[in-house]
Amino acid sequence: MNKYIAYTDGSANNKSIDRFGGSAYIIIQNGEVIHRASKGFKGVTNNEMELMAIISAVYFLPDGAELTVYTDSRYAITVFSNRAKRYNINMNLISKYRLYSAKLKSIKFVWVKGHNGDKYNEMVDRMARGEYNKMSVTAI
Repeated sequence: MNKYIAYTDGSANNKSIDRFGGSAYIIIQNGEVIHRASKGFKGVTNNEMELMAIISAVYFLPDGAELTVYTDSRYAITVFSNRAKRYNINMNLISKYRLYSAKLKSIKFVWVKGHNGDKYNEMVDRMARGEYNKMSVTAI
């Protein structure tokens, strides 16, 4: 089977001086979590972290995979589904997504309401916030 599900999330403190953020994803195949990853960043926005989570999940998958991405970011869905008329921000991330996603057979996006009890959405939220919090603590 070459079908995968990814749950993704990003988190950032857009109002802090250091703008710490975290990005996280999990990959599910045949009902089992087969991979999970998260990372913290400095000088980022929440939207960048949402995009980075999806890009990282896409990058992880093998060529020819079919992917369904579950995210609570309408922004990411709009940008990566090419439904936006034009974006002049985050072009570096959009370019990376286009490059990495070209290897996949298909990508489908599904919006999930954040903080609404979805098991995997809550999991990636905790992972992303955990990275954000680690960055904040180490900076003190």
